[in-house]
Amino acid sequence: MYRKIFGLLLLGGVGIALLAGSIAVASGWKLIAIIAIGLLFCLGLGAHLFSLKGDSGAGEDAKFLYIMAAAVVSAAATWGLREGLDLNPCVASGLVGIAGALVLPGNLAAVAYTASFVAMSSLTVFTGLPMVLCGGIVVGCIYALTFPVYEGIGGKLGTIAAGAVLATTLIFSALGGM
Repeated sequence: MYRKIFGLLLLGGVGIALLAGSIAVASGWKLIAIIAIGLLFCLGLGAHLFSLKGDSGAGEDAKFLYIMAAAVVSAAATWGLREGLDLNPCVASGLVGIAGALVLPGNLAAVAYTASFVAMSSLTVFTGLPMVLCGGIVVGCIYALTFPVYEGIGGKLGTIAAGAVLATTLIFSALGGM
């Protein structure tokens, strides 16, 4: 249960950070709409947190190594298709997502697709393969922590990918850009 609560808080933190960034640059009706979405998001977080009470979390098996392998390989494959074959990032991500859906079981296919989102980042954000691999590792970690949270609800994979890109960029900035 604690892992579910931690995962919920992690996803909530990423969502709130993304909303705060949007609020900072919005004005007029867009600001009002973003604030309304933010309030609904916070209400959803609270409702989901209360629904976790009494859930023992028995039987959870994250298969961490498989999740990490799927994330890193998918991010690298998407980057390779994009850079090596000069494919459009969306096409490369789609091909990796389709391949993952055909070859991997449910949760691992979702991890593969999420990691492919990370490798779609602009070359000005992710400047090379080391950043893409690190992004894949971060996706795997976040997914392993959050996979039972918001299961079946849209937006989770994109939020994980956005958080992974943000975290990877911060890691590499802190390390001096490497």
